[in-house]
Amino acid sequence: MENPFSFGGFAKTQSFTNRTREIKHISTLCNNSINLILISPRRWGKSSLIHHISQKKAKKDLKFCLIDLFNVGSEEEFYTQYLHAVMKATATKLEQFKQYATEFLTHLKPNISLGTGPDAEFSLEISLKKNAKSEAEILDIAQRIAERQNIRIVIAIDEFQNIDHFTKSIPFQKKLRANWQKHDRVSYILYGSKRHLMHELFEKREKPFYKFGEVLYLQKIAEKQWIKFLTAQFKRTQKSITRSQAKHIAQLMQNHPYYVQQFAFSLWEKTKEEVSDSKIEDTVITLIQSNEWRFIHQFEPLTNRQRKTLIALIENGDKGISSSSTIAKYNLGASATVIRSLEALQKDEIIERWGNTIQLLDPVFEMWLIRKLNLKPNR
Repeated sequence: MENPFSFGGFAKTQSFTNRTREIKHISTLCNNSINLILISPRRWGKSSLIHHISQKKAKKDLKFCLIDLFNVGSEEEFYTQYLHAVMKATATKLEQFKQYATEFLTHLKPNISLGTGPDAEFSLEISLKKNAKSEAEILDIAQRIAERQNIRIVIAIDEFQNIDHFTKSIPFQKKLRANWQKHDRVSYILYGSKRHLMHELFEKREKPFYKFGEVLYLQKIAEKQWIKFLTAQFKRTQKSITRSQAKHIAQLMQNHPYYVQQFAFSLWEKTKEEVSDSKIEDTVITLIQSNEWRFIHQFEPLTNRQRKTLIALIENGDKGISSSSTIAKYNLGASATVIRSLEALQKDEIIERWGNTIQLLDPVFEMWLIRKLNLKPNR
């Protein structure tokens, strides 16, 4: 029998968890061509959520185009990937592919080919001429195609914050904004995991993408939803877990979507019929051990003060982290040093600030630190 839990990629339909409110809201924005900025820490389920919506809500007059900028490091690479993704999402036949390329890309020389085999896909190579006309043609092609087909298109771009690292990033952002804001048949979902960079891009008045769309900070899935999901998934596959055990797992993983799924995946594999408390503890150990190499790689580069700041956060909590008593107890240096340590830890995506609250982003990394350093957590 197939394991009912999944992690590491897009959540499968049967293992996709809740998000009913977010699906309804984002679908409404898509249906009305309203842009969305979606922000949350890595592995909280942004990509799975957008992929799920694109699979469930696409229809004849509403098409989705998903783009990932994870490995895109330049303006030229962006144009190539953007164009290829839009064309693949909207052209169903080779003749249509060629027609759109010839008609809408007059300042480019596209080379189009069809691979061999039953699952062959179109490939598109372009000779990008660095001028405003060719760039505008690429950025406007989705709007032109949407007008031609009398449809609406949603372009969802993952890891969008990567454009901030492009050479001459601000002029490039201005070009994107100048073209995209004129589109009435195309809307954009721009999402990313580096919260501080996404905040810079979309909520600073001086930045080109300021007020480009609605900003939504994706939250963790609520504990009660995890309890419902975990018990249902075990029951569906002829195994059982109590509500209190499901609650304990959600609390151990701090409702972290990736880790709850990974934990449940491993626990399901260890369970023949009924989940036992000993199996849960065994799964904790398995999860920590399977991620230890990554935690070591994450912890070793930290400075001594950054490490001590982490320890102080775990043992004392975030309240009074800059107080004289906490600084003296953990030898954190001056208040300014504490601030720099916190900023560095946030930049490395080890901690995150939520208003006045500071939290470690990775609950299993926190568990590893507690056990490795024999810490006494403040909870």
